[in-house]
Order: sequence, then structure tokens, then C-alpha cells
Amino acid sequence: MAAAGAAAGAGTKDNDIINNIVACPAGRVQRGMISLEPDRWRDHAGSRIQRNILYTVGPDQNFMWRDVIAQGNPPAICRIEADRNIYFNASDPKAGDDYLAWARRHGREVNSIRADPLFENAAAGNFRLKPDSPALKLGIQPIMLQAGIRR
Repeated sequence: MAAAGAAAGAGTKDNDIINNIVACPAGRVQRGMISLEPDRWRDHAGSRIQRNILYTVGPDQNFMWRDVIAQGNPPAICRIEADRNIYFNASDPKAGDDYLAWARRHGREVNSIRADPLFENAAAGNFRLKPDSPALKLGIQPIMLQAGIRR
């Protein structure tokens, strides 16, 4: 069974992926939990990936797609603003270190961290943040997970 993450389509720009929780199943996503895929004529200039939580439980999970589609072009991350995100793999807590080191070599993700976001109970689907969550310190706003009519 294939798994999918968030994707910004090839050739688009000015995409904002801000204040989201991208939680993937144990299955490995093909091109990363977030995938920016420019082509040789267009790129993702002006796009922002900020204040998101990327959380997975499966081994060997790519957080962000790093390859280049058009030879000779730098990775898409070089043309976007990516910062203040949390990367965490529950089966390998240090999994985000390699991605963050790569992104920082490109001048991105300077304030992003690899840390447990401290959800109430992710295994049961409760992605509310605990009061001491590091996400709150990065400016990630809690997402209201309730629906209905209030009186």
C-alpha cells in the first residue's frame, strides 16, 4: 500500500505550507512527506514551508524530497523559505538529523528542530499538543480538532 504526503505540484510557485501536521503511516512515502518538484522551466520561488510538524512512525521515512528533476538546477529547497518546523520519527528519534544537516547546508531550516512534538496520544489519533510541546515554542498554533455547533 502506497502512502502519500503533502505535495506542491511541479511548476507552481508561491505555495504556503504553514502550520500543519503531516502525519504519515508506517509505510514509506515515495518522495517525502513534503515534496517540492520543480521542472526545468518553473520553480517554487516564493514558497514557504514554516511552522509544520512532520511526524512518522515508520523506519526509513523521507521528510522532504531532496532530488533535482532538471539537471543543473539546485534542489528546490534553495528557492523557498523553510524554517521553524519539527521533524520526528517515533521509530528512529534521530532520523531528522540528516535532513536538517542537508537543509542547513543550503541555508534553510536554521530554527527547525528534530524533537518529539508531544502529542496527547498519536497512536490513538489524538494530535493535540501537550502544554510543554516544543511546537508551541516555534510558533506552531494548535489546530482545532473539534467540529459542531456551539450554543
